[in-house]
Amino acid sequence: MAALFLVDVATSRHEGESAPVVEPTDIADARAQVLERINALRRAHKLQPLVPDEALTQVAQAYSERMAREGFFAHVSPDGQDLRGRLNAAGVRFRSSGENLGMAAGPLAAHFGIELSPGHRGNLLGTPFTQAGIGVAFHAVDGRPQVLLTELFSSGAPVRSALPPVEEMHQVLAGHRAAHGLAPLQRLAVLDALAQEQARRALALNLPPAQLPGDPVHERVFNAVEGARSASVDFYVTDSPASLPDARSLGLRENTALGVGAVQGDSPTLGKDRYWVVVIYAATRTSPGRSTKTREGAGRDTAQLRPGPVGPASD
Repeated sequence: MAALFLVDVATSRHEGESAPVVEPTDIADARAQVLERINALRRAHKLQPLVPDEALTQVAQAYSERMAREGFFAHVSPDGQDLRGRLNAAGVRFRSSGENLGMAAGPLAAHFGIELSPGHRGNLLGTPFTQAGIGVAFHAVDGRPQVLLTELFSSGAPVRSALPPVEEMHQVLAGHRAAHGLAPLQRLAVLDALAQEQARRALALNLPPAQLPGDPVHERVFNAVEGARSASVDFYVTDSPASLPDARSLGLRENTALGVGAVQGDSPTLGKDRYWVVVIYAATRTSPGRSTKTREGAGRDTAQLRPGPVGPASD
């Protein structure tokens, strides 16, 4: 996730207001203060604090400095290397990982902007994450101070599964559903096939399913599933089939069926050798002796793109 914010951190205050934020001016202090704020947010949400990891810190610092030196701001560098490539090149092993990028006049201003972005908070509050690395590059643009902030998150060594990727994803989603105390979702072959087709087309066109030409995915669900009354679609790009998040649709009691499709390949914007995943949910209603196609619920397509294994992105 990347964010660009203009934040005033030295405004005047009235009596009784908190003191203005004083930006750190050296890298070590900036790293410590940013991590302190990340962990304060995690503690407020009853999550374990992240511990600093030297390998992640080196990767994050190198990337902040490279963006400042080469004049770009993106998760994928001009030579096509993404977060996964940077971690692999540094020999950093992980089960899941995430990246936030921020740019502002100071490191805390950049981080405050990240905290205010719902997509970025998904990384800050990522339950699998246990480690963090912070990179801070101070430089000037047209005579004005600018900081490029890189926040990396990881959960350690990868776990390999003997299951095919789609089967593993079904298993992970079933576990999330059970955690909500709800009945399992029925796996429909027609939804698996539709999800697989959408994932393949999305990768081929380098577009999320919601932007693909033709009928929206939820309209195709209504046409394919007897008794479908609502449908929703989640889209992810991930390094690991095991790291699909607990989506809102999994906690909806009215959802009764799902399908999952996944293809692995290279994207010019989201990196090489990633899984493009489409998850389709449907709420169905059937009566003895007849079927219906009434459409009570609006369709919903959501895209969640995180460099690293999975999640939302805002580049």
